[in-house]
Amino acid sequence: MKKFIYKEKIFIAAVILLHAVWWVISISIGNMHTGDSAEYEQQARNIREHGSLYAWYWNQPVDNDYHTWRPPVYGVFLFLCKSLYSSNYFFLFIQNLFSIGNCILLLYQCLKLPLHLNPRWWLLIGTALFPSWFMIANSISADTLFLFILMVAFTCLQEFLSSGRMSYFVVYNAALILALFTKPVLLYFWIPNLIFCIYLFKEKRKVALLILPLLFPMMAAAWCTRNYVVTGYWHFSSVSHINMVYYNSNYALMRKFGNEYADSVSTAILREAHSKVTYAEQVRYKQQRAQEIIRSYPLEYLYWHIKGSVLLFLEPGRSDWIHYFNTPPADNGSFSLALDENGFKGFWQYSRHFSVSMLLLLTVLGCWNLLLLFLCLKGFWRGRKIVYVQFLALFFLYITIVTGVVGCARYRLTLYPIMLLSACLAIQKRID
Repeated sequence: MKKFIYKEKIFIAAVILLHAVWWVISISIGNMHTGDSAEYEQQARNIREHGSLYAWYWNQPVDNDYHTWRPPVYGVFLFLCKSLYSSNYFFLFIQNLFSIGNCILLLYQCLKLPLHLNPRWWLLIGTALFPSWFMIANSISADTLFLFILMVAFTCLQEFLSSGRMSYFVVYNAALILALFTKPVLLYFWIPNLIFCIYLFKEKRKVALLILPLLFPMMAAAWCTRNYVVTGYWHFSSVSHINMVYYNSNYALMRKFGNEYADSVSTAILREAHSKVTYAEQVRYKQQRAQEIIRSYPLEYLYWHIKGSVLLFLEPGRSDWIHYFNTPPADNGSFSLALDENGFKGFWQYSRHFSVSMLLLLTVLGCWNLLLLFLCLKGFWRGRKIVYVQFLALFFLYITIVTGVVGCARYRLTLYPIMLLSACLAIQKRID
């Protein structure tokens, strides 16, 4: 790796320059908070002051959801950085180093593929055309660290597939577990991962290929048991049932009856849930009601799930611009909802709140996202005989499905390196 870094010093210098520009912008505007930042900051503070992973204000009434809302890795990471130096800008500097590492590992993976092109400029331009990459790196948000851990895991898997050294496979599985404890979106990835490892076992006949992937669900179950001890309910993260009420069932009702009615039902569900005596009863009630709504209106839910999956790849990052530059939301709403409720009229009413330059920028980014999605899918097809590409396509499909109704540019960060890598396979003339 040292020789690789020295050899690619020009590429790395360009990546550092891109990150430095955005880091300076972050310092100048003084905004580094997203909707999740307060929870991570409170978790880090509670780790320091109380030895607790509780992710909300300690002096407020206890809400059991916050005991399990955020897994521990990012909160611990924030706590450790703040222990070294309390400045948020120092923390963002460290986080930018991980983001730079993501770019380096992406180039490393690309150069291990049978490419007949120079991917460096493609990767630099592709990264520059995804401003959310840099905005997230300069925000208190777990996504950049989550991606770095995944990039380490994927790089180790690629090395294992090429060298057969089991040490790489051990690190791959350890990194996957660490990623799970950074963001719970990976909770069910152990299933496709185990299927992939069974496929590898048929080729390599190493028993470790079947045993090591089982550590993932075992660690998840252990954490669920810990959460049961703390809250009285066996689960991995409270984000799951919260999303079912606030998003999944809410959007199904919104599609059928409109926004106002959907919000009133969600409010009623939460109010009734809070009347239950135990936390376990509260969660079960929320899940039951949300599942009933989804089963009652499956087509409406499916509409939003498909729409969210599409927006995951096409959304130009409007909400990231709003949070990063601390500007108020246009018309205090969502472009997707405005378009869904009022069609072209809603599109016009929403768009007129933006400046011409911002509309032009978002349009260019939207067109780029569409092109990249096309090239990514084409690259998966062209590289379908490469085992590593098969794995990336499997992970791509998993994230696309589990992300659900809320499709936004921030969630695309997890898939963006895969998309750039796959696009490299699409734009070259041949694949060996």
